[in-house]
Amino acid sequence: MVLPLLLLAALGLLAAGVTEPIVTVDTLLLLSRPYSILDVTLRLFEAGEWPIASIVGAFSLVLPTAKLLLMLGLWARLRLGRGVPARLLDVLETVARWSMLDVLAAALIVFTLKSGALTDAHFEPGIYFFLASIALTSLCSLLLKRRARDAGAAAQMPR
Repeated sequence: MVLPLLLLAALGLLAAGVTEPIVTVDTLLLLSRPYSILDVTLRLFEAGEWPIASIVGAFSLVLPTAKLLLMLGLWARLRLGRGVPARLLDVLETVARWSMLDVLAAALIVFTLKSGALTDAHFEPGIYFFLASIALTSLCSLLLKRRARDAGAAAQMPR
């Protein structure tokens, strides 16, 4: 019963991580503006930067949410005593490989802003919610795979 609570906590942390400011940009040391992942994605779309906005949106919003929902679905199947198809576990593993790409993107944005002569940037609490969601999701993924493997092994044992 712990796994669904952890998954819901990860989903809540993800929601906070994408809506709360992750970085504040100071321009000319006079103007200060906080940005969330959702703000950055929307601003990129508004600026016509469709490819970059799509990548940020996909890897920071859609993929993590889809992964958590997939994991909740797989947990429900296990809870009902149904097996988990190996292809779904493969999909989960494939999605997990892309989880840290968004963190790298955020770090590169801050590095770029800090290297400018007239701008400075610093992280805000939203980045910590986002990182906590990624870490908790990874833990849940390991627990879910172990539970699926144990359930599969139990189903194959002679009775």
